[in-house]
Amino acid sequence: MKTLADISSYLRNALSNSAFNYEGLDSELGLTAGTILRVLDATADYSVIELLVVLERFGLELEIFDQGELKNMKEGLRGLAPPPVVETKVQIAVDRLAAMSGSDRRFVAVYYGGWGECWPLGTLEKSPDGNIYFEYSPQALEENLELSPLKLPLSVNVYSGFPETQHRLPGLIADSLPDGWGMLLMEKLWMKQGIEVANRTPLDRLSFVGHSTMGALKYLLSDVHRDTENDVSLLRIAEQAQEILSGKDYEFLERLVSLGVVPHGARPKALVDYDISTGAMGVHGVPNGVPWLVKFQSSGEHKEVCAIEHCYASLARDCGIDIPDTRYFDLSPELGAFGVARFDREDGMCVPIHTLAGATNADFRLPGALDYQTFLEVTRNLTKDEHEVEKAFARVLFNVVFNNRDDHPKNFSFRLNRERQWKLSPAYDLTFAPGPGGYHHMDVMGEAKAITRKHMIELAASAGISTSTAQEHIDRHLVVAGRFGEVLKAADVRPATVREMAVQVNANAERLR
Repeated sequence: MKTLADISSYLRNALSNSAFNYEGLDSELGLTAGTILRVLDATADYSVIELLVVLERFGLELEIFDQGELKNMKEGLRGLAPPPVVETKVQIAVDRLAAMSGSDRRFVAVYYGGWGECWPLGTLEKSPDGNIYFEYSPQALEENLELSPLKLPLSVNVYSGFPETQHRLPGLIADSLPDGWGMLLMEKLWMKQGIEVANRTPLDRLSFVGHSTMGALKYLLSDVHRDTENDVSLLRIAEQAQEILSGKDYEFLERLVSLGVVPHGARPKALVDYDISTGAMGVHGVPNGVPWLVKFQSSGEHKEVCAIEHCYASLARDCGIDIPDTRYFDLSPELGAFGVARFDREDGMCVPIHTLAGATNADFRLPGALDYQTFLEVTRNLTKDEHEVEKAFARVLFNVVFNNRDDHPKNFSFRLNRERQWKLSPAYDLTFAPGPGGYHHMDVMGEAKAITRKHMIELAASAGISTSTAQEHIDRHLVVAGRFGEVLKAADVRPATVREMAVQVNANAERLR
C-alpha cells in the first residue's frame, strides 16, 4: 500500500518541473496554498477530497494506486460533501477513478464543456454482451439543456439500442468521433503500439479523442496528447499525409494524430491556431491567432480540389450563405491546402455542435437515408426559428445549383449559441461533387438528379416558405451561377476542370429558370 510519504514524493517529483505560482491559486477550484502543501507534506493529514482535487488540478495520472486503493478511495468519498466550488473537479477525479477501475474500458464519463461551462452530462457503460447504455447525470437534468431533443431528450431513463451506423452510440455522442482520416490515424497509431484494432470498442475510441473533440463534449479518460512542438509547416504536414495515405512506414504519426484526429471527413486535416493578418500559424498560443481547420488533398487528387473549395466558399457568400473566413494555401507545384476558421470555437471557448446525422441517428453513408424535406423539418424543430428554416432552404438551393452532391446528413450541422438556442451552423464542405452515381445524397421532393424550379418551389411550400421568397433565393443563386466560370478561372484550377464543372453547373441552373 502507498504511504503518505510515497504519495507526497510522487507529487513533488511530478511538480518539480512546473513553474507553478502558489500566489493567487485558482479560487474557483477552491484550492489554497495550504491545501497543496498539506498534500505535499508527508507528515500532514489531508482528506481524500483534497488529494483528488490536487491531482486533478495538475492533471496528474493515478497509476501510482493499485486497484484495491482505487476502490478504497472511491469508498472514502461516500457520504462526504465537497464544497460546491470544487464539486465538479472532484467529480471529474471520481469519474477518472471509475474509468481506470478495470482492464476493460466499460465506463466513459461524458462532460459538457460549452461556452466556458464544465459539468457532467452523463455516463456511457458497455455491458458484458457489448450493448452500450447512456444515462444523464443529475446535474444535466437540473441544467435542463436539451442537446439532442429528437433522439436523446433529457430523461431519468437509461438509453440503449443505438444503431450500428452510429457506432452503437447516441447520435449526440457519435458526432464526436472522426470519419475516414481520423479513424485511419487512430487505428494506425494503435497498430504501431501493438494494440489489436479489432478489439477496440466505441468507448475506447471516445477515450482516445478525450478532450480534443470538435464541438463541446469531452470524454474521460483521454488518450490524445497535444503536440509540444508549436511550429506548423503546412507543406510538411501535406507531405506526411501523402506518405500515410500511400501506406509507407512513418515516424511522425503521433504528430499528425495531435494535429487532426478528430475532424469529420475523409481528407487529411490539421487543427491549428492561425493569424490571418500575419500568416503566423502554430499548434497553440499564436498571438492573435484563432482556431482554424486546414484540409489537404487526398491520395490521387490534384491540389486544385483545395482551390475549388475556397472558390465555393466565395460563391456561397455571394449567395448570402454564412461561411467562416477561408483561405487557399499554394504549398508547392503538387500540393495545396484549404483553410477555414472553426465555428465550434469562439473567444477561447468550445461551442456545442450537432450534425443532422447525429440529431436523427441517420446513416450518413447511405444515399437517401434522409431527404431535404426532413432537413428543413429538423431545422424548424431544433431552432424554433423560421428565419433558420429559410437559411436551410438556401443551403439546399446552393447544393443543387453548384452540383454539391456529396450532401449527406453529416454535412449539415446546428450550433448552440450563448443563449442556449440552436441555430443553423455556418456552411461547410461545399464543393463540386458528382455524388453517388451522379445523384444527390438527399433528394428534393423525390428527385435527386434533375431538380427543377418546380421541385424547389414545392420544397419551400412544404416548409412554409412563400413562393415569392423561394423565387428570390433562386434568382439570386442563378445570378451568382452566371459568374461561375469567371470565379474558377481566376483560381488555381485547371482549364479542363473548369470547363467540365461549368457544363454541369450551367445545366443545373437552366433547370431552375
